[in-house]
Amino acid sequence: MKKKKILLILKKKHLKESNREHSSWVYDCSHQYKFDFWGKDITDTSIESLKAKIDQFKPDYIYMTLRQRYFKFDKKTHEFNDGWLPDLARINNVPKIFVEVDSWRWDHADPWYSQFTELYCRQPQWGNWKNIRHFKWSVLKKNFPTKQYHRKGINFVGTWKAIAYMNGAFIENVYPQREEICNSFPEICFSMDKAKHYWEKLFSSSALVCPKESFIGDFIPIKLFEYLASGSAVITNCDMDKAGLSSMKPFVIQYGSIDELKEKLSVDFSLYHDRAIPLMREHMCEIRYRELFG
Repeated sequence: MKKKKILLILKKKHLKESNREHSSWVYDCSHQYKFDFWGKDITDTSIESLKAKIDQFKPDYIYMTLRQRYFKFDKKTHEFNDGWLPDLARINNVPKIFVEVDSWRWDHADPWYSQFTELYCRQPQWGNWKNIRHFKWSVLKKNFPTKQYHRKGINFVGTWKAIAYMNGAFIENVYPQREEICNSFPEICFSMDKAKHYWEKLFSSSALVCPKESFIGDFIPIKLFEYLASGSAVITNCDMDKAGLSSMKPFVIQYGSIDELKEKLSVDFSLYHDRAIPLMREHMCEIRYRELFG
C-alpha cells in the first residue's frame, strides 16, 4: 500500500527533540507514513517557498502542533510575538491539521486557527476548547521496557520547579502540587534526570507519582502515559473519567488529598508492575496518528 505523505511545518531545532512527543512520533511512524519538513532554519519561510515544497512533495496532509513554535519568544517580555509562519489560508489544495497543546494559553476562536482545515487539542478542559476534538497523548516504542528490571523506590522523574510568565506577571510556582509533595514526602525521590537517563529511571522504579500537571488546573499530562507504559506502579490524582481514560482506572493507584496520598505509599506496588503495558500498547503513536491521517 502506498504511504500517505505528511508535511510537517516546524523549526529545524524541533527535529532534534527525540524525547518530545510533539516531534519524536515521526520516527515511530516512519514505516507507515512518508515525511518531509518545511519551516524556519530548514527552508525559506515565504509562502512561495511553501507552495513550491507542496508542488514537489505532494503531501496528503500538512501537520502542525504547539502554537508557540511559530512565534518568536521575547526574552525581555517573556511573550510570543512576530510569528514567522505565512498565512496558510492561501494553501487550499491540501488538508491542514493543527493540534493545540497549550489550550490554556489560547482561545480556539482566535482567527489564527481559521487557516487550518481541522483543529484538535490535547487538553479540552479550558474555556471553549471542550467543544474541539480531543487528540489524546500517545507513547513511543521506547516507552516500553525491553528487559526485566529490578524495581525499587518511589519516584517522580521530571520538572517540579519552574517559573512561568502569564498575563503580564511571573508565576513563581508553576507546579504547586509537585512541590507540595516533594516537601511533604522525603520517601519520594524527585529526580531531574536528563533525557538519556529518563527511561531507565522509569523502568527501575517500583512506583511513580504523577500529580496533576500544573497551576493551570486538572488535566492529564503525557507523563501519565509514559509512566504507565514503563510497567511501574503509578500513583496519581488525575481524573481519568474526565479525561476519557476510564479504561486506565484499574491500572493506577488513585488518591485525592495529600493525606490520602500518604496512605497509598504503603500499597503493595508489585501487584501493579507491568499490568498496564498491554493497555498502553493500544496508545502507541502508530495507532494514535491513524486517527488523524488514516
